Amino acid sequence: MANLDAAFATAEGCYRLRMILMPIVYVTSMQRSQPFYERLGFTAIEASEWWTELRAGDGAVLALHKVDPDELGVAGRIELALVAIERLEVVQQRLEGDGIPVPEGIVTQPFGRSMIITDPDGLRIQINEHDATKYDDGHTVAQ
Repeated sequence: MANLDAAFATAEGCYRLRMILMPIVYVTSMQRSQPFYERLGFTAIEASEWWTELRAGDGAVLALHKVDPDELGVAGRIELALVAIERLEVVQQRLEGDGIPVPEGIVTQPFGRSMIITDPDGLRIQINEHDATKYDDGHTVAQ
C-alpha cells in the first residue's frame, strides 16, 4: 500500500496520494521568464540559473526549467490557464501597465470570460474569469 503518511482517506474509505500540480515551463532565458511570471503574481521560492520554483495564491506552483534554445522545440505547444480572482479589466490594466500586451482583449466564453497573453518564449497563457452563476468553485469574481 502507498505511504499512508502522504495519503488521505476519501469518503469511500480509499486512500489517495496528496499531490500538488506543478507545471514545468521550459524557457530559454531565466532572466526574461522569471520576472514575467512574477508580474503575474508568482513569487520565486527557489531560484537558480537552470531551475526556478514559483508560488502564488493559495498554493499554486509553477516551475521554470532553462533549456538551450535548440532544445526547446516548438514553443507554445502547451497552454497554461490561470483563474483570476478579480475582474479581468483590472488584470488587463495591470498587465498592460507592466508591458505585457493582451492583443485579443477580453473574450466571452461559455464558462465566463478570458484573455490570452504569451510569455517570452511564446507560450500561450489563458487567464479566465469564471461566471459565478455557473460555478461554485470558490474562484469566481462577484458579478
